[in-house]
Amino acid sequence: MARVLTKLQRVYRRAVGNRRTVLLVLALCLCLCTYMTGRVHTPSRALRFSGGNNAISANVPSKELGVRERLLKSGRDSNSAPQSDISETRQWREGSEGLSGDVMAPARKDTGPDPPTEDRGNGGEGNGSTRRELPTGVNMVISGINVTALGCFTDRPGRTERALQDDLFADYRKMTVELCLKRCKDKSYEYAGLEYGAECYCGPEIHRDSDLVPSSECNTSCVADQTSTCGGKLRVFIYRVELPLTSHQRALPRVRSADDKKKGTVNPKDDNFRGCYPMAPDFDKAFTSPPLIDERQAPKKCLTHCFLESFTFAVLYNTTVCQCADISEHFHLRDQVADDTCDHRCPDDRAKSCGSLTHFSVYRTVIQDIRCTKTVLLPTNSRPLTALVSFPGSGNTWVRHLIEKATGIYTGSFYNDGDLFNKGFIGEKENWLKRNTVAVKSHRFDRAHIEKFDSAILIIRNPYNAIVSEHNRKHGGHTGLARQTKYHSQEWVDFVTGKSQTWTNTAMNWIRYCRNLLIVYYEDLQRDVVGQIRRVLKFLDLPVSEERMFCLEANKDGKFKRHKHIDFDPYTPEMRASVNLYIHTVALSLKLYNKTDLPEEYRPEL
Repeated sequence: MARVLTKLQRVYRRAVGNRRTVLLVLALCLCLCTYMTGRVHTPSRALRFSGGNNAISANVPSKELGVRERLLKSGRDSNSAPQSDISETRQWREGSEGLSGDVMAPARKDTGPDPPTEDRGNGGEGNGSTRRELPTGVNMVISGINVTALGCFTDRPGRTERALQDDLFADYRKMTVELCLKRCKDKSYEYAGLEYGAECYCGPEIHRDSDLVPSSECNTSCVADQTSTCGGKLRVFIYRVELPLTSHQRALPRVRSADDKKKGTVNPKDDNFRGCYPMAPDFDKAFTSPPLIDERQAPKKCLTHCFLESFTFAVLYNTTVCQCADISEHFHLRDQVADDTCDHRCPDDRAKSCGSLTHFSVYRTVIQDIRCTKTVLLPTNSRPLTALVSFPGSGNTWVRHLIEKATGIYTGSFYNDGDLFNKGFIGEKENWLKRNTVAVKSHRFDRAHIEKFDSAILIIRNPYNAIVSEHNRKHGGHTGLARQTKYHSQEWVDFVTGKSQTWTNTAMNWIRYCRNLLIVYYEDLQRDVVGQIRRVLKFLDLPVSEERMFCLEANKDGKFKRHKHIDFDPYTPEMRASVNLYIHTVALSLKLYNKTDLPEEYRPEL
């Protein structure tokens, strides 16, 4: 035993005396493992074998480097992104004023080495595939979705600086172009953008400070499809998604008369058309860039020109002249006239209007007016408790949008609607009694609920239109239509009976029990948005920002505008007789409490 111990001591002394040799052997073993597996993970670094030049390169990310930069710098694919990276992405997203959306954690491989990944900076051939270069400005079909590839745009961090600001979806395991397009289409967003190989952004318009750059700058492949481009570092590739009519939105057939066909009347309306307006004496002062004059003028050409110039509106007049403008003291949309007043047809699109000698046709580009994008929640208990109340279908969500644009303060809600929250109504999930929002949405009309509020804004809409709107919402969502068969059933008869009573009770109880009430008629808002919102701000005792009012005018539609409407009368004479009695009851209540009378159009038969 003593001899064995003596030999062991000698071996130990020799090993200690040759520590350099031991360390060298360990280093060689480590390199051999790296060569065999292609990658070695440690908590602080990623060692990667590059098959292109038979060399080993190390990338040591700093604490501040997020998962998106690591994907780009290290070339790591989705299946190797550690869980800590996902949490860093979530922290980045929440720190950027909370874009709505989801971050999907990747599934990690348990066995087998990861396949080599392409070099994303130069097109990538590591996996034997070549990334497609998508053409821009052309229509295409991707997985059954009709889209137009608009191209590569610059992007900025921060919720209000993003090119597309309304929804974020990140998946570092299976992101593809198809997945992003489907996400945005399902949420009824017109624009979808991909960035950093794994992030999908959606929105109804593009931030005006996002510039179009060469497509080569969007040089990052999608994590789940190495043949497709998913943007780059602070570069987002944007598609325009065609939103087909759903079963709830199918347009009802319209029979054109023979006279209509002979006349070939101008039809200026499309998704971008905003109306016909007279030229003011200072009309020329509204434009800061030279006009685009084209003998083959068309709205599409003018819209493209103004989009590239980062203007919110394209203006056409005198058949061939295109101008670009933002809302200002010299250019506003407040004196709209009949569409057929702009009776000059566009040379290259005879169905569209190019203004006239004295009037101009206005089309909306996809550029966002950023003068009223910043919106905040106030400190708790900093505002009186003000209700924004209405019968459902009377434009409550639209008025919330208008108030938020005009004040820069979020509105709240009694209901906690997740769909509205995802569309940007951040106050939707705040406790409605916190008094940290400018007003609180409600449809309730019981006395106990009413008396909790210090004041209220009551929105009243013609019940015939409000009931149809609520019926469409019930069967077709916020922006769709109910099927025509839904209006030819006993359910529709019962719906009108019950909702007529609710419309009446909502108005009468708030008129009777609210201590401080402002009544706003939906139809007055349609005629004069800016004037009516000024009334609201005065009632709320809030200052008026002219810059925000300009922006409000440019963004007055909101995100839940129903662009299609039924083109038949769903009411029977018996229904109308019943509804008219309820209208008469509300009119008497308004007169009794010295409130503004109902508009004449509410009661044509009284």
